[in-house]
Amino acid sequence: MSRFIAPLTACAVLMLAACDAGPTEPQAAPQPRLAMAAQGATVADGQYKSPFGGLLFFCGGEQIIASGTFTANWHTTVRPDGSWMQSQHIKIEMTGESIVTGRKYIGRGIDNTTIVYTLPRDGVYAYRSVHRMRNIVQGSADNYMFDAHIKWTINAAGEVTAELFKIESNCRG
Repeated sequence: MSRFIAPLTACAVLMLAACDAGPTEPQAAPQPRLAMAAQGATVADGQYKSPFGGLLFFCGGEQIIASGTFTANWHTTVRPDGSWMQSQHIKIEMTGESIVTGRKYIGRGIDNTTIVYTLPRDGVYAYRSVHRMRNIVQGSADNYMFDAHIKWTINAAGEVTAELFKIESNCRG
């Protein structure tokens, strides 16, 4: 299953492009809330929030010193038969300034992911993720846009029955 997480991780790395400016202290993640659903399923909700900062590269190679907050919320349901579904919502908010031109940037990113796994006898593993990042410059320079749509469906035999991997990154004025 880790082979399906790699593209998601790659997209996150692309969106945050060298955001590591050294160690930062993430806020303590609260313990997931567990509850029993009506049909005996276990439900868990959680949230993780962390600051980030570092050097980013935008349109025309412009270097931006940026900082912001990364927030992830998730909801997982595990059914008594072992199948499960997880949905997660990630929000990235950042501000930055060009080290060359002094232009100011504001960035907003959203990631919505749904994973559905049924037991191999039922034969379905489905993964769908949509990423959208917008970095808007104040002034007349181009804005950096990033979009990714990733989707897989795999049957009980391990065959990919549907897949989509589309990534767009461009500069628009």
